[in-house]
Amino acid sequence: CLRYMEEYTNCLMDGYGVLPSAPTQLRVSNVNEDFAIIHWSPPGTLADTVTGYNVHYRPLSTYENEYKVVSNIHPPYILENLYSNAEYEVYVEAANTHGISQSSQRVVFRTASMTEVLESETASQNYNETACCVKVGMSPECLPLCSYDASMSDIRALALTCAPEFHTLLRCAAGGRDHSQCCSRRGVSDPCLDVCNARVPDSLLSMAENCLPFIGNIVQCFEEGTAIIPGPATEFHVDFVSDDKVQLSWDAPEGSNVTGYEVHYLIADPSLARDIALPSNSVNVTGTQAEIGNLTQGTTYKFYVVSFNEHGSSVPSSIILVNVSSSSFNGSRIDAVVSPPHSLVVATHSATWVQIVWQPPLFAHPTDKIIYKVYHRSVKETSYQTNETAVNSITLDNLKPNSQYIVYVTALNAKGESPASETLIAWTDPAHSPFVEPPRIQPANMLVEGRAMTVVCVALGDPTPTISLYINGKLIKQQKNRHLAQVVENVTRDIDVVSCYADNGYGTPMETSRRIQIYHKPSIIGPDTTYATVGDTAVIECTVDSHPEPKVVFWKNEKNRTPLVTSAKYKVEAEEKSAELQVTYKYKLEISNVTEQDVDTYVCQAENIIGVNSKTFQLQVRQPQDSSGNITACCLANNVRPECLDACSFFMDIESVINKPQCLPDFDKLMKCSADGRDHRACCSSWGVPRRCLDWCRGEPLAQAGELCILQNTKSILKCFHENRDQLPGPPQNIKVDILSENEVEVRWDPPAINPHKAAVYRVFWRQTGEKLSQKIDTNETSVRIAKLKPGVQYETVIKAGNSHGTSVLTPSYSFYTEDNAISSAHTGASSSAGLGVGISFLVILIVIGAVGAVWFVRKRQFGMKPPGAIAFENPSYIRETNPDSMHANNGDGPLNGNGSVPSVSNGVPPSSANGWHTETLHPPRAETEVSPTLYEELRLGSEGAGFRRLKP
Repeated sequence: CLRYMEEYTNCLMDGYGVLPSAPTQLRVSNVNEDFAIIHWSPPGTLADTVTGYNVHYRPLSTYENEYKVVSNIHPPYILENLYSNAEYEVYVEAANTHGISQSSQRVVFRTASMTEVLESETASQNYNETACCVKVGMSPECLPLCSYDASMSDIRALALTCAPEFHTLLRCAAGGRDHSQCCSRRGVSDPCLDVCNARVPDSLLSMAENCLPFIGNIVQCFEEGTAIIPGPATEFHVDFVSDDKVQLSWDAPEGSNVTGYEVHYLIADPSLARDIALPSNSVNVTGTQAEIGNLTQGTTYKFYVVSFNEHGSSVPSSIILVNVSSSSFNGSRIDAVVSPPHSLVVATHSATWVQIVWQPPLFAHPTDKIIYKVYHRSVKETSYQTNETAVNSITLDNLKPNSQYIVYVTALNAKGESPASETLIAWTDPAHSPFVEPPRIQPANMLVEGRAMTVVCVALGDPTPTISLYINGKLIKQQKNRHLAQVVENVTRDIDVVSCYADNGYGTPMETSRRIQIYHKPSIIGPDTTYATVGDTAVIECTVDSHPEPKVVFWKNEKNRTPLVTSAKYKVEAEEKSAELQVTYKYKLEISNVTEQDVDTYVCQAENIIGVNSKTFQLQVRQPQDSSGNITACCLANNVRPECLDACSFFMDIESVINKPQCLPDFDKLMKCSADGRDHRACCSSWGVPRRCLDWCRGEPLAQAGELCILQNTKSILKCFHENRDQLPGPPQNIKVDILSENEVEVRWDPPAINPHKAAVYRVFWRQTGEKLSQKIDTNETSVRIAKLKPGVQYETVIKAGNSHGTSVLTPSYSFYTEDNAISSAHTGASSSAGLGVGISFLVILIVIGAVGAVWFVRKRQFGMKPPGAIAFENPSYIRETNPDSMHANNGDGPLNGNGSVPSVSNGVPPSSANGWHTETLHPPRAETEVSPTLYEELRLGSEGAGFRRLKP
């Protein structure tokens, strides 16, 4: 059973429905004594999956009962090397990538008998039109036309496909005979008489229009004439050449109905490729040899021979060109070759190519397999380039624009190469830069997510440009054409820009773009849980991604769905539309005077014409934190005057000290304690606090006198302290460093003591002690690995916590060595060993002295460059970041590169915003996008003091 494993597999695949059905309409035509043509039609199902067909055939009633198989072929197919007068069985199978189909119906046929063939050849002078077409290499698809019995349905179906091979079909149909007398007798019009003697007309379209009514008469003349008119002579050649005569020989055509031969000769004119109409001399002979005398010495003559009998004559044989001179004849045989192609014309042309069309040779044996050799060069070149083709047309590529080219053609057969055709001068067009129209998109009115859209790019230019289709900057399709069409399936809401790009290598490429919006159902994002303190106002934020603009409603209680409308208790607000192509909309539900009864689920529902979506939010009440004790302790630790301690409460009673002049020097300390380790600069900026006062918002002393800040901005700053008390985390706690190797450490810390649940990400900075430049990395874990450190070097690190609302202040600096476990904290001076502490202290003093000297030398000599991925930080603030609003968490377990990249700063002063991490878009600005503040910003934010510059959008 192993021999049937393939059949088992095909049966299984057929059961799964992945195999095509059996081929249909199997039939046999043109049955000869040793070959037959097999035809069939594609399967009824899954025909598009067929990769090829397998033909099985075997002779019947013989000892050969095994099928022979011909694989991976397409119809029609010629079965060759068959036995004569034998019955054959044949069937066909269709194959695809999954297996082989069931077999078609069996067809049994009998090949012709050799006796019958001989009798038929005797009756028809041994001529077989189909055999002629097979011999000259006509494509199998066109062989059904190569028969006098061809049907009109075959002619209609194959006319366009087989038009390039019409000259081959016509030569075999005429059989090398001149049927013009018969055609004249049967009333064929004069313009169609050239077809009767196998001359290809200049225009196939004109021939079809004028001669189609006479096609039956012409074919009848072909069929009758091949039986009674002799065919052309073969093996025509020169045996001997002297100074005044030439001896010619040839073989008689197949059959015995020749009564004589007419040898024509004339002086060859190299400038004429088509000279059959020129007058010539002729000699009539009855044998297959002729000697032509009285020729002019040193002159080139053209010879050809025509056979004839009482019924008509053949077409001229192949031609011989010979120089009549004994000195030029080397004694070897000179064979006849086909006449040159003629009537060269330029069919179409462009800037970089031209298409040349010509007529086949006039003198050629019907069974000659002709190949054309095309020569071309520019007028400025001396050598020709050559191309070969089997049809009578060619496209010459890679030409120069606006240039002149010289072209001629020769024909090759088994005997050699013909003389050259006439010379053609062809011009290429001037080059034009590409022009591309804006993308055409269908459907034009509404593109819905999940459906398909069709994009059409139309471009002009010469040479033909290459069109590229881009969607959101990604190449989708590219082709060299003037039109490009692409169907994009399953479009998504991310599709924003559709671009068409055209380039032809000349001039400037052109690109046109079109912004589109995909209609999609709403999607909602927002914090799942919102915390509020009793008595405060809770804000539930609902961000909706939708197009078109949605209708949004809020409900209380997911089950009861109590609708909420604007009232004294609730307020529903929508952010104003900021852009014409906006797809993100922000809505807020404000719940005033929060109580325990407000703790519930709230639903935000968004609906548009595409669909509806909703998201459930949870409101939780947090007990208020009494931070007044911490603020009072901070004031006492910073030596705030006793008469100013009244302000050291959580709400900071500013009115109690603002009128006390003796408290003005302590305002820096009061602001430091009220900031409570958090950075409120983003909020302060939104409330209009000028830049010179922003350092108070993060608890830092002001660089200049703060009297104006006290009078004008204290209330705004304190309002930010109040707003962010439940939003911003405090600084991380208890930094520790573990030495992993001489160049890798692990930094660990505890979550902040203040609002630890708000710490979404941590930013870690590190640098060599004494240097001004540092690196940073973001993570959402409470540890991070730092690799590629220098061995034997002291480093220091600081950390801060943050979220989308802002950040904490930096932790105190923590120092460590990379070569041993001697780890020290910048804020701790204790040591377990006094001797070790003294030694370390002495070593640190030496390092500090060396670092100070190195810094002085570098600054003095301006030696070295800052690495592009570094920032500077100095005590006490350490870091003023270029883009503090951008934090990227690293969730991997592998070590982090010690050369992390951040924008550089100069002398500890940031070149851009230092307003914390609070931002609307959270897109990191680039340092090169900085611009100076406008006059309005100067008036609003102040003209001096450490602040931040405006960024380009």
